[in-house]
Amino acid sequence: MTASALRASRSASTALQSLAERDPALPDLPLVLDDRRRADALGRATTIEWLRYKPGTSIVAAVRDAADRPLWVAAYAETATAAKVAVRAGQAGAEPTRLSSGALAGPVHTDRLLSGAITRVFGSAAAHLGGAEVIRYNPYRRLVLRTADHALKLTSPGGARHAVAAALAAEGHPVLAPVRVERDAWAFPWWGDGDLARRDAPEQAVRAGRALAAIHAAPFDRLGVPTLDAAGIARTSAAAIATVLPRLAGRAHALAARLSGLPVASRVLCHGDWSADQVLTDGTEVRIIDFDRAVAAPREHDLGAYLAAGGDAAMLEGYRAGSARLDDDLLRGWQAFAQLQRASAPFRRGAADWPAEIERALRRAEELRP
Repeated sequence: MTASALRASRSASTALQSLAERDPALPDLPLVLDDRRRADALGRATTIEWLRYKPGTSIVAAVRDAADRPLWVAAYAETATAAKVAVRAGQAGAEPTRLSSGALAGPVHTDRLLSGAITRVFGSAAAHLGGAEVIRYNPYRRLVLRTADHALKLTSPGGARHAVAAALAAEGHPVLAPVRVERDAWAFPWWGDGDLARRDAPEQAVRAGRALAAIHAAPFDRLGVPTLDAAGIARTSAAAIATVLPRLAGRAHALAARLSGLPVASRVLCHGDWSADQVLTDGTEVRIIDFDRAVAAPREHDLGAYLAAGGDAAMLEGYRAGSARLDDDLLRGWQAFAQLQRASAPFRRGAADWPAEIERALRRAEELRP
C-alpha cells in the first residue's frame, strides 16, 4: 500500500469510528461500512456500490462480491424491524443471512421494497432475475438491469416518473421513450454503444447541448413537474455532510445559506439530474435518458450540474448555439449548488478516501460560489 493510500485508509477508519461513536443506536453500523468486518460476517469480500443511511434508524448497502453477485447488507436500530425484513425476504424466496440480531444480508431479489416488482416481472425466475445483468442497484429505490435488447428499470412503489420522457420522445426530442412493463417496471430499448461519461466525444456533447436547449424551450405546465426547492436541497445537502463529517458542518451550512438565494429569472423544464452519463451515443447521434428528477428550475440548474459532474464543456457550446445567452456568474452559482448537492456522494458510494473527497468537493463549491 502506498503512503497516500495508507493515509486515506487511516482517515476513513478514523471518520468511521467517529461516526459509530455518534450513533450508538446502530451498533452494527461498522459491520456494514467496514470492509474487513463485513467480509468476516459474510464469509467473503464485497465492495460497496451505494449506501442509504438514516442516523439512529438504519443503514443499508448495495454490495457486490468477487463473483459479480449483487447483495444488500443492512443494519437496523430496532431488532423488530430486522425481523420484519427477514420475513419479507423469506416471502420473496430466500432466507437472509443473519449477521447479528439487528443486521442481515440477502440477494437483490429479496430487497424489502423492490421484491414485489421483481416477482411480478420475473415470476419463478426472480431469484436469477431472468438472467438479466445488474447494471445499477440502489437499495429500496431502484434496480436497473440489462436484458438482450432492453434496459429494464424497476422501482419501489410510486418511485418512477416517466411521463416527461414519453412526452418529449413523442414530440421528436432525442429521448428514449419508456414502455411500461408493469406498474413499477419500465423497459427502454438498449441503444448506442456507451454514454458521454465513458467516451471522448466532443461532437456528441455539442449535440447533447443543442438537444437540452430544445428541451428547455418545451412547454411543461401540463406535465405536472415539481418546482425546484433549492433552499430545501441546499439544507439537506449540508446536513448530509455534517452528519458524516461534523468538522465541516459550519462551512457546509454557511455555503447552503449563501446558495439558497441564487437568483431565478425564469424556470424551464429541466432534466434534474443532467450529467454526461445521462447521454447515450452511437458515435454519431445521441439519446437522453432518465427524466425521473425532471423539475421546473432555472436553465443553469441543469448546466451547472453537468459541469459539477465533470462533463465536457463542449456541451455548453451546443447549448449556447441553440439557446439564449447565459449568465456566466449565475452559471457558476448553480455549479456551486450542484457541487454542494453532490459533495456527500463519496460516502454514499463507499469511496476509500471519502472524508478527503467530501472536503475537496466542498472546497470546490466554496471557490465557485457567487
